[in-house]
Amino acid sequence: MSIYEDIQERLTTISKHPLAVYQKNCYYSDFLRLIDVIISEKITKKMRAQIFNKLLLSSNKPFDLSKYLQGVSEIVICHYFNTQNYVTELEKKVNLFSNNKDVDLSVLYNNIWFNFEVKCPELQTVENSDLIINQGFRTADKDAFRTKVTPVIESIANANGCFSNFQTAKINDNKVCDYLKSCQEKFDYGSSINILVLSIPISEFTDYWNYLCNPWSGILYPDASQRIIAPKELDKTDVVWITTFVDKHIVIKENHNAWSISDALNILNLNPFSKKISEDDSDSEKGLKALLDIIPNETERFDVYVAEYYDKLKNGELNKDSYGLMIPTYLDEYHKETYNP
Repeated sequence: MSIYEDIQERLTTISKHPLAVYQKNCYYSDFLRLIDVIISEKITKKMRAQIFNKLLLSSNKPFDLSKYLQGVSEIVICHYFNTQNYVTELEKKVNLFSNNKDVDLSVLYNNIWFNFEVKCPELQTVENSDLIINQGFRTADKDAFRTKVTPVIESIANANGCFSNFQTAKINDNKVCDYLKSCQEKFDYGSSINILVLSIPISEFTDYWNYLCNPWSGILYPDASQRIIAPKELDKTDVVWITTFVDKHIVIKENHNAWSISDALNILNLNPFSKKISEDDSDSEKGLKALLDIIPNETERFDVYVAEYYDKLKNGELNKDSYGLMIPTYLDEYHKETYNP
């Protein structure tokens, strides 16, 4: 049985699977083209099993969107590098001293190995009738924040009966810390470049970028006043790549290629606590420059925008309270079609 026949047969038993629901949509035909690229070389039974497991095609269990998006994220990134004719290897063991800890994907380019560990955080769900208060990131003691802000929130939530309840959105920076600690077990200190990928919808980009880079408690901010993870617990990760292509798998539309990373928001964030980066290794510098070349990204434009915004905050052109508008303003300007605050 061919892999295409195998996929078709499996989809008949998983009615709620997006590939079953959208079989008459380009979502399915584009997926088949993706499979063409991935299996352009002879596919092994192990590779077929890996693909089916990642896309939830190997079980009759109820469909789980979050698990599907995790698998999609790994497959789409692998597919991109295959289209560039780079050597790729799924689930490669990089840290020889760690038992059963493989990285999701390794890519060889210009004699440099790039190791990718992909994480797609579980989607946040809320009741439509609730007012959601998003603090964004840690700036003050949690109890002090609640004491000062809760009375104001309650008065807004209860005004005119618009909301039945209010919730304070969870700050998920500890989840990012867990991802980085997991990377410590999977990556090594060798000459390869190690990348943690955060695959998220664009609606959560502001939060996750701030978890990493806000100047008060940012995980990757060198002078953060609140340090929530020790530098030695993340020094094997060289780059954190934030990408938003999963949006097109959450809301599926005709004539949108959901299986591409090229038109997503892709930002590469250097880790200043990386052992290789802190040692100013010339080989790692070469590798980091190559990474910017092999991934479609707008990191340079984004970094210039953030630096200019910070300058305006420092010289008083902007009120310091406008910090919270910095990232949403960028998204509205450059990604209006997909950004929906």
